[in-house]
Amino acid sequence: MIDYRQPDLTQHPPRSPRVRLGGFAHLPRLLDKARAFAAGRHGLYVYGAMMDRHFFAFTGIDAAAFLEAVKTGKSDTEMLAWVMEHLSPARTPAEIGQWSAWLEALGPGSAKGTPGSPNASPATGRIATTCAPTANISISTTTPPSAAQAEAEYESRRFKVESLVGRWQA
Repeated sequence: MIDYRQPDLTQHPPRSPRVRLGGFAHLPRLLDKARAFAAGRHGLYVYGAMMDRHFFAFTGIDAAAFLEAVKTGKSDTEMLAWVMEHLSPARTPAEIGQWSAWLEALGPGSAKGTPGSPNASPATGRIATTCAPTANISISTTTPPSAAQAEAEYESRRFKVESLVGRWQA
């Protein structure tokens, strides 16, 4: 069984960046990495990697201050309370959710702005969207479909599935 209060990243990986805590994607993984780094058991994982920096940029929290708070032995819930107390600027649940969706879409493979990633500049291959901590941030990379578009997509897929099932049963 994995002990998330004292993770050993030489034996198992940290939690997925898609696991959320308080609405924040990547926070549980960051906690695993910080705890392992503080204990000298981080293995090949790097505290302060690109996705970590995205988190710190969005929250306005200093990475060294975060690490010092982790070293006090706080639980995940206590660290979430610490993060919420130190957010600069303060964030709404909607902003946190939108940022988390953006980070999940970015994913670890595109964190450095690899060519072909949805946020990479075609000219440079670097991320075109930044995560600066501003009050009026807009980080959605796609526009959600309208209800009519979603219904049409659903009907199209349902027809394809029914066609395949019909051929299979024949």
